[in-house]
Amino acid sequence: MKNIFLIVNYNDFDNTYKLYKNIEKYKCLDEIIIIDNASKKECQNKIKQIENKKLTILFSEKNNGYGSAINIGCKYIKNKYKDANVIISNSDIIIDKEEDIIKLIKDLNNAENACAIAPLVKQNNEIVCGWHFPSIKDALILNIPKINRKYEKNKLNYNFENFNKGLNEVEVISGCFFIIKLSALEKINYFDENLFLYYEENTIFYKLKKFNYKVYVDRDVTIIHNHSITINKNINSKDKLKILKKSQEYYYSKVLKTNKFMLFLLKLSNKIVLLLK
Repeated sequence: MKNIFLIVNYNDFDNTYKLYKNIEKYKCLDEIIIIDNASKKECQNKIKQIENKKLTILFSEKNNGYGSAINIGCKYIKNKYKDANVIISNSDIIIDKEEDIIKLIKDLNNAENACAIAPLVKQNNEIVCGWHFPSIKDALILNIPKINRKYEKNKLNYNFENFNKGLNEVEVISGCFFIIKLSALEKINYFDENLFLYYEENTIFYKLKKFNYKVYVDRDVTIIHNHSITINKNINSKDKLKILKKSQEYYYSKVLKTNKFMLFLLKLSNKIVLLLK
């Protein structure tokens, strides 16, 4: 099975190049793909200057969102290799050593019914190790100021300190960095391109669960995520919140098919949150 490393870039050449240089000599990788998601010409021109036999650079004509960019890369991989293990990564990721990638690949190949594996993700001085699928009631509670962060941490997020060594099954993993079987993604028609940003993880892993796939976090592997560096450079905080709420409403409406009354309450509470912002 081929192992392909896929990096999504959007106006973030410096971090993309650092990540590329970080992994360019990893023998476990058969190909590195950089997908430029309609960056500014200056950024695109810099990316075009990177040369490596194992490197492929793909350009999206329009920024249709994170998932859309990933789909461009995955469909290229499908046409070239038929199947592969795909490592999907934000540009602002730091990997300590090649052995970490090798470990995740072995996990994916050997774990029971595994479709995707993630490491522990260190970001903002915290460790992210996945979360439970949030119900619409959870979403409503998360709109309540002061208690939302504590509720998310204690009720939704997994605590890595409760994990065993090695693999631990979870419901959802962070989309900033994980490895997934291309054949699994094919079964759900890849990423949902109705989502521009946010809720991609909840959506794909909810769909994959219906095929009895399992998702794991390896407690023995940690990567660093300079969280939101790329997003913050390109989208202001209020626009980020608007995108988040739009994606959230799509998830509960179209993916979970929640009843209309609960959707009404969610949309109402979201409007209040946006007004307060």
